[in-house]
Amino acid sequence: MARVCAASCAIKLAVGWLVILSCATLAVSSAVADEATAPLLTAETVRSDYKALAKSWVPIPDMALNAVVAAEDPAFFFGPAQNSTITVQLGKRYIKAGMRTILLKVTQYHNATTLARELTHEEILNWYAQEIYLGGVCYGLVDSAAEYFGRDVDALEVQDYALLAGLIRSPGRYDPVRTPDRATERRNQVIDEMLSARFLT
Repeated sequence: MARVCAASCAIKLAVGWLVILSCATLAVSSAVADEATAPLLTAETVRSDYKALAKSWVPIPDMALNAVVAAEDPAFFFGPAQNSTITVQLGKRYIKAGMRTILLKVTQYHNATTLARELTHEEILNWYAQEIYLGGVCYGLVDSAAEYFGRDVDALEVQDYALLAGLIRSPGRYDPVRTPDRATERRNQVIDEMLSARFLT
């Protein structure tokens, strides 16, 4: 009798776990389906957002933009924009937090392709430089110039642009206030990249 009860309990326990697993699978499948059917980034959204945001942007000097290219993707202007980490990173502004890996990769590719199709290399780079996170409360080169140097972005020197561009890789690691030695080392690396890319002579 005890064996029968034990077997019965085991069966009930197994059935219970199957029900739980089935519910969990359905929940995950439902979430994936919801993400898969979420509206994708459109050409109209890209152009509309760019035009609306650009109205309030402070112009960023070409040398500052060159520093960003040197730090992030020296070949940016020589290939399709959708293949650049700059475009991919910009496209992340349209990605929901917590998106699953497969859908994330597909969405990143779609966003980068859409941005590249609708915007020029220069427009993508400018948008990126206006918004990229550079530590603390700083988003974009304009805010960062004021925060780290107390000056307007067009009043900085080449070495200053290189330092700001160097922050993109890891704002915390290369923070010029907390880790000045690392920030200087990274700045020098960016300057070397600018020389290699012939942004400097």
